[in-house]
Amino acid sequence: MNAAEAHLTQGSFGDPAGLLADRDTWYAGAVEVLGVTPLPEAVNLDAAHRRVLGRARIDQDMVGERLPHGSASSVEPAAGFPLRDKLWATSLAGEGDSALRQTVVDAFELGGMPPFQRWRLDDEHVAALAAGLQRLDGVFPELGPTTLDFVREVVVHDSPILSAYVAQVPESIFLGSRILRKSPDVIAEALLHESLHEKSAVIRLARVLFAPGYAEETSPLLTLPWTRGGGRPRRFSAWRLLSAAHVYTHLAIFCSGESVSAESRARVPEYFARGSLMLDALRTKTFSRCLGLDGGSFVDFLLRALAYLDIEPGYAIDGQQITEPATAQH
Repeated sequence: MNAAEAHLTQGSFGDPAGLLADRDTWYAGAVEVLGVTPLPEAVNLDAAHRRVLGRARIDQDMVGERLPHGSASSVEPAAGFPLRDKLWATSLAGEGDSALRQTVVDAFELGGMPPFQRWRLDDEHVAALAAGLQRLDGVFPELGPTTLDFVREVVVHDSPILSAYVAQVPESIFLGSRILRKSPDVIAEALLHESLHEKSAVIRLARVLFAPGYAEETSPLLTLPWTRGGGRPRRFSAWRLLSAAHVYTHLAIFCSGESVSAESRARVPEYFARGSLMLDALRTKTFSRCLGLDGGSFVDFLLRALAYLDIEPGYAIDGQQITEPATAQH
């Protein structure tokens, strides 16, 4: 384990055991407040489905929103393949997957994603996932497995999108079937990338990242310079910047590993540049007002990790990139 990986597995924002314990404490309290069934341990795929659905319902109840369809349970067993302890690959194609599948269908529609399409998962596909996991563990022997500890299900579906994380379906990540034809390095990056979004969500839950009253709707926005060339420029709120910077920091360090392919190593400068720009934006006066007690420390934590790479930033903040809605109250 190198120094950068060691840094990313320690402290308030890196230590997986502490974050997972804080997550479970928060949900135990939510279960008591809402009077709902406690979340089960994911001892098998059926229990993993129930856990994901239970967390999804709690998350929706806590913000006063519900996905449109109900999710009655099925007596049929869930269909999938074990990848490692408490982690399964599934395509949600079986009768026993119908409740979770409907939640996923609703979440995809709500997020404006292409419709969820079932895929027939077989031993060859699972072998490709296992090769990706092996590569991730080889580069990140500590950080790889502990980041996957935040996830219970890897859902493979028929999609042009290679990978995705959907906030309404916690402890789950989504891989498009096409990615299984790519190299173990690419699969490893996707597994790491999407699992880190779940870890980011837990960090937000367990730490005071934002100031009181922060809301996505009134956050300042950063126009991402690499999206300016054509089409519609993308603009990120403070939360999206922090979550994405968390991911890009890890990807930059992963792709700088000695055992990765030349293709992966070539992505280091861009990952570094994007993560650095996002963190620099969060340190500006406009965005720093959004950050809470732990938010600035999280930014510093990620900047210290990137400093191990000793690379010059590829992007710089300019006054035209940051906009603040007139209704923002920070």
